Amino acid sequence: TLAQEKAGPAAGDFKAAPTAEEVQQAVLNEAAAAVDDYRKLAGQLIALGLHQEAYDLLAESLKKQPNDVETRFLMGLALTELDRPDEAIPLFEQLLRENPNLPRVRLELARSYNANAQFEQARAQFQAVKALNPPAAVGENIDRFLAAMDAQRFWSARLSFGFVHDDNVNAGPSSSSVLTSAFGLVTLDPPSLPRDDSGWTLSASINHVYPRSRRFAWQTTASFVRTDYSSVSDYDSDNIAISTGPTWKLPRYVVSAPLVYENMRLGDDRYSSAWGLAPQVQHPLNERLMLEAGAVAQARKYYNTATDTTRSDRNGGVYSANAGLRYSLDETSFIQASYRLTREDTRQAYLDFTGHGVFATYLKGLPHGLTLVVQPSVARNGYDAREAIYPKTRTDVVYTLNINLAKELNKKGLSLALGYTYTKSDSSLDINTYDRNQVTLQLVGVF
Repeated sequence: TLAQEKAGPAAGDFKAAPTAEEVQQAVLNEAAAAVDDYRKLAGQLIALGLHQEAYDLLAESLKKQPNDVETRFLMGLALTELDRPDEAIPLFEQLLRENPNLPRVRLELARSYNANAQFEQARAQFQAVKALNPPAAVGENIDRFLAAMDAQRFWSARLSFGFVHDDNVNAGPSSSSVLTSAFGLVTLDPPSLPRDDSGWTLSASINHVYPRSRRFAWQTTASFVRTDYSSVSDYDSDNIAISTGPTWKLPRYVVSAPLVYENMRLGDDRYSSAWGLAPQVQHPLNERLMLEAGAVAQARKYYNTATDTTRSDRNGGVYSANAGLRYSLDETSFIQASYRLTREDTRQAYLDFTGHGVFATYLKGLPHGLTLVVQPSVARNGYDAREAIYPKTRTDVVYTLNINLAKELNKKGLSLALGYTYTKSDSSLDINTYDRNQVTLQLVGVF
């Protein structure tokens, strides 16, 4: 009655709110009671978003009816929704081999291909369904999938051009005289001392990712860097680097194993070339912390500028291993610290060395389209033996600081970058002790 309604429920009518698990179980029990066919029940479970429960039911039923068309189709749906499209694809493909006139199966196969990053196959299946003039809603969904695939970028490029000033182009020693074993204290000629110069620099790189599935892709990167000084042309340089190889995206790791090639020219002559393998791995420890590690093994050749032949005394191998941690501060900022071990072996002990380096990076996104990058590092290279002309075995400790400030000019990838690099080399040999300051101003485009 109205009086009872105003009085409210009796004390015994109050009950604890059901938990999420109890609600889900109630839905399952109600669905199971209302459906006498496991396939209908599986379809309802999928519609309710209970994909694991649908999968478990279908997997058990498939053992009894391995050739049932609807069971295999529903199994494919459940697998796709469980983010296991690589397992769903063979089910849909087999169904189409048995009966090509199943547009719904073809549509779900296209969705699975797309989820598995097999975009060419997905596009072909979507277009095949569109050719059958499906209902308007289905056609619109297909158009959205195709538009999203068209927006995928498998190529990217970076181009920069700018000014460079260097107060020690030739890494000349700080002292005008050096101590030798044969001649004692030797005064250096002016060309051997630090030489100041300005010039221009050009860099270009291109990157291509060729996905074969959501877990496997082939990635290729090529870059070219040119530095041209106004006066000290002997130190003009051209650097070419190419990297190509497979990348695997595993549940907790990203692993790549590219082949790498490098070639450097100094002045008008070839200086060195190298090729090898550079495996890398990334492992996220949590949402903010990333572990990165890698190694490089290269065969390197050095060239004699007078004869343009290889220097057999210096040719050899270069090996390095590195590990580091990257911590994301926010969406536009991170800090990173890493360690690198390097070993170069040649046919001359005084050219062989072992290096240890510690590196850090701080990247910060700033207001007004600014990005700041600060990279300090310290490296120590210890050589195996003494060169005959010098009284000591060479050991270098090199301190480097890179600072780069970039300003975004527009939303199309164009920016202006101001860079500064300071290098200080403390060496056991005066000839290798120097200070160097470099400033660059570059216009950068990313496409």
